[in-house]
Amino acid sequence: MAGAPSGCVRKLRVIGLEYRPVHIGWNWQYGWHSTQGKIGTPIAVGNGAYDVKHVLGEADVEADGSCSFKTPARTPLVFQLIDQDGCCIQTMRSWSTLQPGEINGCVGCHEHPHQAGIDNAQAIALRRAPQKLKSPLPGGTHPFLAALEKEGPLASLDNWMGLNRTKAVVDNTDQNDGFSFTRLIQPILDAKCIGCHNGSGDKAPAAMDLRGTRGQLPPSDDQSKRKYSTAYLALTYKGQCNEKINFAHGLGFAPFKPPYFFGAAKSSVWRMLAKGHHEVRLTDAELRTFACWIDLAVPFCGSYVERHDWNDWYRQRYEYACNKRAAFAWLELNEVRKGLRQPPVPLTGFIPNVAEPRRQKFWSE
Repeated sequence: MAGAPSGCVRKLRVIGLEYRPVHIGWNWQYGWHSTQGKIGTPIAVGNGAYDVKHVLGEADVEADGSCSFKTPARTPLVFQLIDQDGCCIQTMRSWSTLQPGEINGCVGCHEHPHQAGIDNAQAIALRRAPQKLKSPLPGGTHPFLAALEKEGPLASLDNWMGLNRTKAVVDNTDQNDGFSFTRLIQPILDAKCIGCHNGSGDKAPAAMDLRGTRGQLPPSDDQSKRKYSTAYLALTYKGQCNEKINFAHGLGFAPFKPPYFFGAAKSSVWRMLAKGHHEVRLTDAELRTFACWIDLAVPFCGSYVERHDWNDWYRQRYEYACNKRAAFAWLELNEVRKGLRQPPVPLTGFIPNVAEPRRQKFWSE
């Protein structure tokens, strides 16, 4: 990989994407050459992450650059190359999906025809069984992977729907199993930062408020229907990429980017924390979690219901969309089970007493 020293890639990170069931609220993203996009049901401020992102785990990269691992089927996946400090060297800016039993590789698409490796020896990673993904984050194995390993994808509707299983319209931390700022980053700030950065004064360091209280949204995000925290808004600077927090966003330049073009390694805030800040030092695990947050494009929500600010009508729209999605997934699952001569599974997770919302009202809200 031109621009990166040999052997710098230590891990390959696998990220699963969760689809939004319905658009509720919005914010704007702004890119180069006056491009802009309107993001429905935003999970980050400004140019931050578009989808809820689930870090399914990481796999070791061998000395020859090879890597072999198992991933869930029927799940949109994004891959990142990670260095020894837990920072992203290169990130995939699209996604890929595999079907059950499918085997796929990366060589062939991501090299110039004259730069691809010569097929004259078996890669180290292929001399042993594929790895199981290991989570780099607090909490251990992702719940989705744990359920698949224990029961398999056909055991229940939740397992079949995977990351898109129905989530109740309550701000329950247990169901926010995507990367959540409140769940994963705020505890670090509470332990190491808010002693000084607590909004108690008009001058630094107290002027920067890194508490988890609800923050004041910038004008561009006043329709987001999301309760962003003061800490999140302070760190992301309204969601615009900058020297302090430099992340890959969806409206950036399209051409291929060199290694370390953006991410935690190019963010002065992470470098400052890695060196130590006024005798405050983060643990290796905390630094890796913070780097992961930046490299995922600073997501705030670990689910589409986390820290929502919806009225009853918006809740009804969300619940109706979830029921509709679950009903179709249930039919699909039982058709597969029928073909395998297995009995049908019940329709679980269906939200009762939900009627279709009045569609015309949406345009007047």
